[in-house]
Amino acid sequence: MSVIGIDFGNQNCVIAQAKRGGVDIILNEASSRKTPNMVSIQHEERFLGAAAVPLARSNYKNTVNYVKRVLGRKFSDHEGLDIERKYIPFPAQLVEGPNGGVGIAMKYAADNLIMTPEAVAAMILSKLQKISNDNNPNRRGADVVVSCPGYWTDSQRRAILNACEIAQVKCLGVINDNTATALNYGIWKNVKGEFTEEKSYVMFIDVGHSNYSVSIVAFQKGKLEVIATEFDRNLGGRNVDLLLAEKFGGEYNAKHGVNVFEDPKAIIKLMTAVEKTKITLTPVGVPVANCNIECLKGDNDLNGRISVEEFEEMCEPLLERLEFPIRKVLSRAGLSDAQLAAVEVVGGASRVPCFRRKIASVLNLDQSKINYGLSMTMNADESVAMGCALACASLSPIMAVKPFEVLDCVYYPVRLTWDPAPSVGDVDMDAANEAGADTLVLYKAGDQIPKTRRVNFKRGDAFDIVASYDSESKEAQILHGEDREIARFRVSAVPADAVTGELPRLRVNVRYSRNGLVEVSSAEYFAEKEEAAPVAPPATEGASEGEAATKEGEAAAKEGAAAEGEAAANEAKQRPRRAKQRPRRAKQQPRRAKQQPRRARRQ
Repeated sequence: MSVIGIDFGNQNCVIAQAKRGGVDIILNEASSRKTPNMVSIQHEERFLGAAAVPLARSNYKNTVNYVKRVLGRKFSDHEGLDIERKYIPFPAQLVEGPNGGVGIAMKYAADNLIMTPEAVAAMILSKLQKISNDNNPNRRGADVVVSCPGYWTDSQRRAILNACEIAQVKCLGVINDNTATALNYGIWKNVKGEFTEEKSYVMFIDVGHSNYSVSIVAFQKGKLEVIATEFDRNLGGRNVDLLLAEKFGGEYNAKHGVNVFEDPKAIIKLMTAVEKTKITLTPVGVPVANCNIECLKGDNDLNGRISVEEFEEMCEPLLERLEFPIRKVLSRAGLSDAQLAAVEVVGGASRVPCFRRKIASVLNLDQSKINYGLSMTMNADESVAMGCALACASLSPIMAVKPFEVLDCVYYPVRLTWDPAPSVGDVDMDAANEAGADTLVLYKAGDQIPKTRRVNFKRGDAFDIVASYDSESKEAQILHGEDREIARFRVSAVPADAVTGELPRLRVNVRYSRNGLVEVSSAEYFAEKEEAAPVAPPATEGASEGEAATKEGEAAAKEGAAAEGEAAANEAKQRPRRAKQRPRRAKQQPRRAKQQPRRARRQ
């Protein structure tokens, strides 16, 4: 069995394997380190990963490459889905699925199907597991840890776990992208002895394909603690691609009098071309880049050109959005930019020079240094996958690793609500719970996890406990159409004391797990039981004589037992000596046997 970490990205997936001595990236069948997160169904055949890329344009109605963005989301989240439809060539694929979730309309053979995002994600995960198994032919199965964005809700995390279960992938847990990056950064430095008992603060900035995250992590010897995190769920490299597509597509429409954005095949060709243009502009010193597409729509070609100055001016609205998460996470951590030991930048979109320059200016770094004073010591595309593999190695029973404690933090505050009752107990936290209240914020933003907290009740009837994201918090206000209720738990009735009529004391343990899931781990019932004091028997004269005789008999028995024990011990000590002497007498017999022939000759 192998130990695998999967970076389940929006555009591509990366597989890392923890082995003795380090972590390696697994190549797919195309000898590529990145596997496209894409599924295409043609007739009755599935094409997954790299095999689905050639069919993306001709079979666009049955191709899905955005499943991560709709996992665990509700169809009622119109604002969030409208954002996703801007990046989808065929928006009609998104329909309402079962239980009010998002469904994906596809066609299998001659049947029209509405597939759940979990089923599509399971196809990708099964493909990634097959790639892992092909690279480890002598091992059966794998322990897996999958990455997810830190802003994902409980329903989204359970969706990716359900997808692993459908794909028969043995998933040991999920880990936040920023936490996986911090683990990959810190565990090697910890082995080298670079950390002490004093905290060292490092900021991690991840500019990915579709989201942007900032976190501050405190490192100590054998430990990392995520202090604060902040996100922009809709900022990434695909925003730059869309700006370039709107520029070149608008020029093409004005020149030829057509609308390329009404043709899904033309959109796919245009988005593929502008991504190459963005990559061309990435190296420092490149002044201009071209965008050329043959027969974009009909027989007309697209021939565009953009300079670096024009490109950075066009990206200015995106650059302004980089500042707020950085300021917010510094405020939450109570730190200034001067207290940061390093600023690590990862993610594919972090290669754009104007993005790095803007981040450096916000943090007041020396921009005359390499990379504008930012640290880019880790691979921008593979750091999350390597962190997942290290997390899996610490959880898997088949590997022994040096202990390294990982503490994450709460992003969405969790509120606990229960059926009202005349008498309510308190909770083991600093905030007091007023008598008669039926709700409280159990986990605040920034609290360390994993952690279990207890709520005490005095109830004689059954009641419900509801865990939900606190709607009054600013963090949960971004959940527009998504269901803020996490789960509903039922606590069974315990009758009151039949004699005193006192209500029973109940303790409910609510756990925020390392996977970011909120669950009631157990409920306990406490009852006080009074033990009767032992009563001494009355002392009489006859009883005293009997007790004296008994004590004399016990003493004699103890003396006899001690004597027998000493004799047995002496005998045991002597037995080995006699056993050793026997071979000596046995060896003397042949000597006497040899002397007999000599006597016979003398006679």
